[in-house]
Amino acid sequence: ACAMQTNGQKSNYYFSEHSFINNSLCLVYREGVKPIHNLSEIRKGHVFIKNQDIACSVISDSGYTEKVKTAADIKNILKGMSKGQYDMAIWGRLPLRHLIYKYRFRNLELSDLNLPSMQYHFISNDSDLLSKVDSTFTKMKTNGQ
Repeated sequence: ACAMQTNGQKSNYYFSEHSFINNSLCLVYREGVKPIHNLSEIRKGHVFIKNQDIACSVISDSGYTEKVKTAADIKNILKGMSKGQYDMAIWGRLPLRHLIYKYRFRNLELSDLNLPSMQYHFISNDSDLLSKVDSTFTKMKTNGQ
C-alpha cells in the first residue's frame, strides 16, 4: 500500500525510505466565496474534508477537528459546491484538479493553504517486505524507470 505519513500512521506502519510523489492539501471553493488562506481561518461548518483522508489527520493534528464537516465522497461535495450548496473543501491538489477537469466544474477554484507538501511512501506491517520494495524502487529510479 501507499500513504502519506501522519502522526497516527507512524506508530501503526513501517514507511519506505523513499517517496514516489509529492502532493499538497489545498482549498477548493466556489466562485463568489472568500477563500481561507490557512487553517486558523476555518469557521465552524463552512469547510468539508473527506472521512479518513490525510486532511482529517492534518486537521486533527492542528486542533481544528470541531470546525470542519466530514463527507464520505468529495466528488459529491464538489457537485454540491458547484450548485451553491456548499462553500469550501480541503483535499489533495492533484485529485482535486482531476475531478474539476473531469466533471467540468467551471465555478470552482483552488487556493493554497500554506501547508507543507506531503510525500507518498510505500507502507507495510512487514519491515522485511518493505525493505525489498524500497530497494527495488531505488534500483528502478537509478535505472531511469
